[in-house]
Amino acid sequence: MFDFHAHYGQDNSEALISLVKEEEWSKADGLDFLSFGLLPWLEDNVPARIGRMLESHPGSFMGEIGLDKRFGDSEYQRKVFAEAVDIARSLDRPIIVHSVGTTEECLDMLRSMKVRYAIFHSYCSSYELAKKIVDAGYDISLSRRCFHLRDYDRIVTLPYLLETDMETGERQKREIGEMYRRLRTDYQAQRRKELWKDSL
Repeated sequence: MFDFHAHYGQDNSEALISLVKEEEWSKADGLDFLSFGLLPWLEDNVPARIGRMLESHPGSFMGEIGLDKRFGDSEYQRKVFAEAVDIARSLDRPIIVHSVGTTEECLDMLRSMKVRYAIFHSYCSSYELAKKIVDAGYDISLSRRCFHLRDYDRIVTLPYLLETDMETGERQKREIGEMYRRLRTDYQAQRRKELWKDSL
């Protein structure tokens, strides 16, 4: 089972590896599925440097990049996010979006900048917003946090990807397997409930 957002660890063959700090970029060689991240509150990265990494690694993603309400200077975050999105768009690369308390704002920015494809990683908002994302042609990626969402039962009826947001290895492989089994079971239960309601 493929993990759509994990971090460099022991076995990186069945996951999209997010390298979110410049010091991690040297691990990129030899990875089949990877993304180069830019989180401005972690370090003072320059989007242009990530652009060069994307160019030297065909097929790589941009991300994770985004906005996070927990950290200050939202104007600076928006500026860096817009610069990174513009570079990804110019190279026609998919974007992995980090959004905490800012999902609608991130979606509006992507749509206004005419981004072709993005994944909203570790999605934790409402069903209505998830549907807007899917309808815009983007994906949501669910981590274990999804099980605590108020709209969980409805969100699992939408298309989604799975992620652990963990370092790869035995624990991560168990996690993705357990999530897959639980989500599949819960989706089937939800569909049975909907079919039963429709039959009344």
